[in-house]
Amino acid sequence: MTELVIGTDQLSRRRAPERPESPYCRVCSSVKPRPTDARAGRWVAPRHIWRTRRQNATGGLRSMPKVMVVDDAYSELQVMETILRSAGYDVVTYLDGDQLEEKIVKERPDVVLLDIVMPKRNGFEALRGVRRDARIKQARIIVVSSKNQESDRIWGMRQGADEYLAKPFTADQLLAIVRRFLR
Repeated sequence: MTELVIGTDQLSRRRAPERPESPYCRVCSSVKPRPTDARAGRWVAPRHIWRTRRQNATGGLRSMPKVMVVDDAYSELQVMETILRSAGYDVVTYLDGDQLEEKIVKERPDVVLLDIVMPKRNGFEALRGVRRDARIKQARIIVVSSKNQESDRIWGMRQGADEYLAKPFTADQLLAIVRRFLR
């Protein structure tokens, strides 16, 4: 079996170890790696699957897109973090939306996944605060909530959310929505 090694700009073809905790990312059978440098014998996944360099909001280059996840439920936070990290994203997590504006300014994420029902400051209040802050009002924010009524979705969009993802969701749904905002 051929695997792609995570963590470098160019990925090497290697035989995967048998341990499940290995730092390898399995390539689905529909995606075949293509050679980028015949002399070096290195391989890289197609551009639409793997992005190795991305310009962040401050204009600097960063190795992988950064996703911020804000959710008070630790288990759900861990699940989203695991899904996103396994897809190759740089992930930062927070357990509440308190001072979200400052967290976004500090971390400069490409996308923010924000829960609505949280202690101290709910997601709608945090979302309104981000949209009022001129430094970060262009931040891409995806509301991820167990409130799945159409009225909740409409209210979230009116508060400034770029997208609304209702829980429960599959890993594919989460990754598809994040990828859409990283193009």
